[in-house]
Amino acid sequence: MDYPINDCAGDSCKCSLEGELFSSGERRIERCGFCTCENGDWTCEIEGNCAAATCGENEEYVTCLTSCPKICANGNNYAGCTANNGDCTSGCQCQSDKVLHNGQCIPISSCPCYHGGVTYKPGDKVEQTECRKCICEDEGWSCYDVEFCYW
Repeated sequence: MDYPINDCAGDSCKCSLEGELFSSGERRIERCGFCTCENGDWTCEIEGNCAAATCGENEEYVTCLTSCPKICANGNNYAGCTANNGDCTSGCQCQSDKVLHNGQCIPISSCPCYHGGVTYKPGDKVEQTECRKCICEDEGWSCYDVEFCYW
């Protein structure tokens, strides 16, 4: 017979968060501190400077900022970086599906392309030669040969 989760006693009570169950005593890092599952309820310890940790659009609060953020130039081939050697600073960084560009977190599909020192928006076209053209797309430049080209 299945028993409801809240029919429990003491340390056997579980906590639920975002559809996941946690045993009594388990801890989670939350926005401005830690939360611990205690007898079926969450008890949270909040850092004193939480108000300073309000993140902007497309950002999330993390307890250990990356030292090499994902940016437009590396967004499609981002491999992360080495650990911060224990020197962690908490704060806001771009959400995992966003990249940093000019101080803002944007979708990678909004990243510009670069050619010859000029910045191009997605959808812009460049004529590389008379017989080869390129278009700025989500993944960067996509080039093609002109079908009827006469040298």
